[in-house]
Amino acid sequence: MKARQIFAVMVKELRQMARDRMTVAMMLGIPTLQLLLFGYAINLDV
Repeated sequence: MKARQIFAVMVKELRQMARDRMTVAMMLGIPTLQLLLFGYAINLDV
């Protein structure tokens, strides 16, 4: 695939994801939640 085709597919997918509020919330919320959980799980105090 050429770079222009890849960019077109990327833009199409981003537009499609931006329409669905639940998808955007999951894209932002789940990694944030994982970061917080793993941060507390990897506590170096014994």
